[in-house]
Amino acid sequence: MGPGEIEARMRPYEAGSDRAAAPGSFVVVRLEGRGFGRLLRGRHELDRPLDVRVRDILIATADHLMNGALPVVFGHTHSDEITLLLGREAGAR
Repeated sequence: MGPGEIEARMRPYEAGSDRAAAPGSFVVVRLEGRGFGRLLRGRHELDRPLDVRVRDILIATADHLMNGALPVVFGHTHSDEITLLLGREAGAR
């Protein structure tokens, strides 16, 4: 299964709301960039498809989130998105 197929299968499960997670459950958070195509084509001189500087910013952001207040168990960056797996204690707040 390719990345496009995975994205298509996961999209129905995406939600943007203020609902709380059930205590003791794992939570997957997917942060996806918007407008990266415009950014790369715009006034900035960035390499396509994804500039090394943008990659470094995404990695630094993921690192910051993983070492911050959230109980992140696993983090992953790919293209213009960051995916985080929050630990069970995240739903216990």
